[in-house]
Amino acid sequence: MAVLSLRVTTGVGRRNGAHITPVATLAARMNDLPSVAPSPPPPPQPDAARDRVRRYRARKRAGQVQMVISLQPPFIADLAGLGWLPADKREDRGAVRAAFLAFADHAWGISRQAPSLFKAP
Repeated sequence: MAVLSLRVTTGVGRRNGAHITPVATLAARMNDLPSVAPSPPPPPQPDAARDRVRRYRARKRAGQVQMVISLQPPFIADLAGLGWLPADKREDRGAVRAAFLAFADHAWGISRQAPSLFKAP
């Protein structure tokens, strides 16, 4: 959008050797300027809630299930004891998550090789 800045003074004639244009003449000159169409507003940015719903629906279409799992301290200690999690990272949520996912992936792979070991009682 073009911005026009004017210094408007009152009176007609010359002051200190400068010509002063009456306000009516300035307004007439402004009307002769080509009109500038305002630029369209920027597209609305999706908010966090909309993004979350879109991701949820995409996972649902893909057949994925998202869940929250609470890991108790003894299980986290076992992950560390089995070597899946470094002992000094027991309080690091990202490290515990990565260790659990690696453990679950490994267990899933073994279950595919020896399904009889993983049958429900």
